[in-house]
Amino acid sequence: MKRELVEKLQSKFWFIPKKNPLFRSDLKVSFFVDTNDGWFDLIYDLCKKIDVIVNHEHLDFGVDQIKEKFAGLRFYVHNSNDEIRKLINKAEAKSFRTCEICGSTGTTYVSAGWYKTLCADCASADKKHEWVKLKEPIWVAK
Repeated sequence: MKRELVEKLQSKFWFIPKKNPLFRSDLKVSFFVDTNDGWFDLIYDLCKKIDVIVNHEHLDFGVDQIKEKFAGLRFYVHNSNDEIRKLINKAEAKSFRTCEICGSTGTTYVSAGWYKTLCADCASADKKHEWVKLKEPIWVAK
């Protein structure tokens, strides 16, 4: 995700760290969101909902990692509750229907073992890969 979008998340939501919590603090590695820009609105909306819960419940909540894996959003956290976990699950499920590149309605594509959620336009615009549309994402509960 573009640096300015990550910084927008970090400035609005205190629970998104400024430094990557997965590395030693003395390395001073910046925290980043390892997704494409198309999921920014999805992540931002999720964080807005979480922010209300965290502030109301006074939780010592934090985000550990935000990334794409097997064409879906992964949003790893600590000190959450059932309500937050349900919101995360909904956002992760929605990511399988949201293009990672542009944010339009998307579906799962595969190319040489790599999975992405893309719209038809973004899949065809990618000249580095030959994306093949799957009939349905096989790992999403029906």
